[in-house]
Amino acid sequence: MLSKAVDAFKSDSKARTVIVRSEVPGIFCAGADLKKRVQGRLGGAVVQVNPSEVGPFVSKMRAVMNEIEAGGAQPLPGGIGMVLIKDFIFSARVLHGQEAKAVGLISHVLEQNQAGMLPSPRKALDLAGKFLPQGPVAIKMAKLAVNQGMEIDLVTGFAIEAACYAQTLPTKDRLEGLLACKEKRSPRSKRE
Repeated sequence: MLSKAVDAFKSDSKARTVIVRSEVPGIFCAGADLKKRVQGRLGGAVVQVNPSEVGPFVSKMRAVMNEIEAGGAQPLPGGIGMVLIKDFIFSARVLHGQEAKAVGLISHVLEQNQAGMLPSPRKALDLAGKFLPQGPVAIKMAKLAVNQGMEIDLVTGFAIEAACYAQTLPTKDRLEGLLACKEKRSPRSKRE
């Protein structure tokens, strides 16, 4: 079901933000082996949510990165650094919300409510509200430049960033951004 939703999102040119949450009390993602991990709320959410994305994390949730045999370490190096990745994977150490934020794995920590349910998606919606006014081409190109730049040398990273910037030059949003700066106002994205 989730893969169908992801496919639908990818094919919808107007969709720009995804908020993933669980309706199951106390559980967001149980990882690769649901039967073993569902009791402890441990899981592969860290791997499923690209570490270069922005998103909140519930403070009482825990993340463990012991999925080395399943390729769970592959998305991590650009996100938090080699030393920490090895520490987490080799020790299968459990990360709690505040520690995950402190090492740069997540951007925000939310509190779980007393019923064990995840908080309302308000913080995620607030974050999405900050991203949506930005030009979609600029966001896409910035994301591409950052993601690819983490994996290569600095000179190649600058070349990728220049190529990504070139993709924004013909957009109406770029021109609107320049005009808004000149007029000392917030830009109004044309979504083009």
